[in-house]
Amino acid sequence: MSQNISLPISLIPLAWKRADLGPVSKREFFEDPGSTSLRYRFVEKESKCDLFDSWRLRDDFLGWSIEDWQAFFYMAGKWSGVGYITQSDFAEWQQLLREALVHPAKDWKSLARQFALQKVSRLAGPMRILFDWQGDVPIAKVVLTDSLTAIIATIQVDALRGAKFRVCARHDCKSAPFRIEARHKIYCDSDCAHLVAVRNSRERAANAEPSSRVMKSQKRKQR
Repeated sequence: MSQNISLPISLIPLAWKRADLGPVSKREFFEDPGSTSLRYRFVEKESKCDLFDSWRLRDDFLGWSIEDWQAFFYMAGKWSGVGYITQSDFAEWQQLLREALVHPAKDWKSLARQFALQKVSRLAGPMRILFDWQGDVPIAKVVLTDSLTAIIATIQVDALRGAKFRVCARHDCKSAPFRIEARHKIYCDSDCAHLVAVRNSRERAANAEPSSRVMKSQKRKQR
């Protein structure tokens, strides 16, 4: 029988190492180095990743430039327990996790229509949780072993607390979906809102210019 229990949740990242990427197959790499399906294995560095805020890591990942995708792992370390990754995998994870943020958790399984089933299953999969009894109030601690686990944990925790997210209304904004704190807010930040306002103003001015020229021409003819 289930019980309703309220307790704090904390995300505990373990100390994992930075990582570089090396091609799984040197032959395939030399034949087509630009292929998005080329598999790369993780090569751990001696230096460890700095402890980071998992929510910040999520925003960094979702806004990361696909052209510079390999650099993400030097900052964030090993991606997951899978031994390799491709550029296509990286891009699909970005798209899937963006969609997960703006969809209710009950709808996550339906994302398998758009994305690889294995990835969708990982999104809704179980997390390793430990209970800390040392303080006055027990804490549920989610153990994070890699950067993908850390990002998925933030999405699951946000879903648990009922947080809602929205994609920025600026069509070319690359930032992560932002948390809805006011219904009227449609841009992720003031910079995007200002840029759209400037673009709209320039477009109105450009559209008004031909009409202005026509009116001036007609006045000259009347004279």
